[in-house]
Amino acid sequence: MPAVEALIDRTVAACATALRQVIARRRGAEEHLRAVREAGRQLLGVQRSLGGRPGRNSVRRLTSFQAVLERATISRQTAYSWQRVAQVPQADFDRYLATTRETHQTSTIVDLLEFVRSAREDDTLAKRKDRTIRLVMSAAEYRAFKHRVDQLSAVYRTQTVTETVIALAAREHADYLRAQLRPHGSARVA
Repeated sequence: MPAVEALIDRTVAACATALRQVIARRRGAEEHLRAVREAGRQLLGVQRSLGGRPGRNSVRRLTSFQAVLERATISRQTAYSWQRVAQVPQADFDRYLATTRETHQTSTIVDLLEFVRSAREDDTLAKRKDRTIRLVMSAAEYRAFKHRVDQLSAVYRTQTVTETVIALAAREHADYLRAQLRPHGSARVA
């Protein structure tokens, strides 16, 4: 049976190596998320353009924010994502990391932001339990709905599905009221 024992020993050693690598990758992902959070904090502190058109004879220069992005070689989208991570309250950030450790998941920016959004939505629903609207849809319908809501949340600058749906309903209602005030026979301008 020495061959069986040797096989068991090699298998246990291979599993231990794989487990050490998984743990190291998780720790690395957590360290990466902490570094992203710090970079986001720093980016939030950089003054952005005051807006408006430049003067007639002004020399076009990069804003401080644009200069940072250029020197750091990161995109506006990356900077925005990192700033969002920095804006996550410390308690939520710590709770997310604890959850990923407990569930043996790898920490990611997307999962952190979804965790926080979901927690906010859960808190909102708990406060508005008597005003909950339930939508029943297939998986394909839900994916299409979620995709559209995610796009609209960027347009409306909302944080939760609830806020996005409320913003959309408010806009549609305002459009409806404007249409009601328009004299009959006048065409709607898109």
